[in-house]
Amino acid sequence: MNMQSLGPVISTENEPRKAGRERMRALNLQIVLQIVHGEHTTTRAEVARTTGLTRATVSSLVADLIDAKLVVEAGVAPSAGGKPPTKIRINQGGRQLALLDLSARPFRGLLVDLLLQPIGDVVLARSSDDHDTAIENLVERLTSSATSSLLGVAVATPGVVDADGVVVEATNLGWVDHPLGPRLAERFEVPVLVSNDAHASAIAAHAELVRQRRSTGVATGDLLLVRIAEGLGAGIVLGGGLHLGSHRAAGEIGHVVVDVDGEDCRCGNAGCLETIASRAAIVRAIAGTDAISPDVTLDMLGETYGASRVAEALKRAGVAIGGAASVLVNALDVSEIVVHSASDGAEAIAEGLRGELGRRVLPALRPDLEVRTMSDPNLPLMGAAVLLRQDQLGFVIA
Repeated sequence: MNMQSLGPVISTENEPRKAGRERMRALNLQIVLQIVHGEHTTTRAEVARTTGLTRATVSSLVADLIDAKLVVEAGVAPSAGGKPPTKIRINQGGRQLALLDLSARPFRGLLVDLLLQPIGDVVLARSSDDHDTAIENLVERLTSSATSSLLGVAVATPGVVDADGVVVEATNLGWVDHPLGPRLAERFEVPVLVSNDAHASAIAAHAELVRQRRSTGVATGDLLLVRIAEGLGAGIVLGGGLHLGSHRAAGEIGHVVVDVDGEDCRCGNAGCLETIASRAAIVRAIAGTDAISPDVTLDMLGETYGASRVAEALKRAGVAIGGAASVLVNALDVSEIVVHSASDGAEAIAEGLRGELGRRVLPALRPDLEVRTMSDPNLPLMGAAVLLRQDQLGFVIA
């Protein structure tokens, strides 16, 4: 049985009954795997009680998962009378995932296990004028260091990405209809999932909040994540799932025009939110130039140009984001906003955002609206991993 994916495409033209049985078994495998993952350690009997499946069926499904090195036996549980049951858990080292983040330069890569724990440190792409060469070299370095079978490669990239992994448009990378996913899949012969970096960050943020609140019983509701990097974008989580939109372009607020008389944007419009609130735009507003190293912090800029100038640029960015975000809050009734920036200044931006939301959001929505910040630079990587694991193994987002 091919367990690389638990959701294979099955033809129903000749044997519909057999195809139906195969689909049901694939679904049951996903359900069992999800339960084992959610419980950390459980038993076949507990899985049978939870699912309503017979013990024989569960034993057969678990056997398949063990053969596929996705589940392992883990000692015995206390006996309730009779033979002690054998515990089972996810085989953490059974698969590894190669992750890439293309939202900043140099591109970043990371290898993780099946429970998304890092294996080694973040790897930086070598300098290259050719994005594809830099990406392929980075994947090669990650895959060559893998110590078990790869579940696949997951890429978080700026821009609009279609269902086949083609980057429809990414102005920051100069890509239009760029076949990134198909090219990597052909080159490395593994499943490849390409997602927008803000979308990936949003699902990672949602999963992190679910984990933090699980013991408190507090539910995590709908979420809007605004990601401030070289560009600016957003990800939207509704009902626990990522909202992509009709063209998989939901959250492209970076190219919403907020100042008709503003600066020209790389997308061809003028006055886009990205020209005010991206990291590059904030630095440009402070220093008056783009020729600033990405290693220069806002505190360092404050020492040179004055703290008040930095504060003014951050507040302007927060107000501009607040104007765009308030439309989404009013339209979608999102209860939580996350401002994600791997660099400094996120809290100052969030403060300006809160003030603008207070002026623009419907009064009935304000009491439950929460704005928080996250600064983990690996958020796009972790989100891409969550989406790849869900695509290949059926793990739900949370």
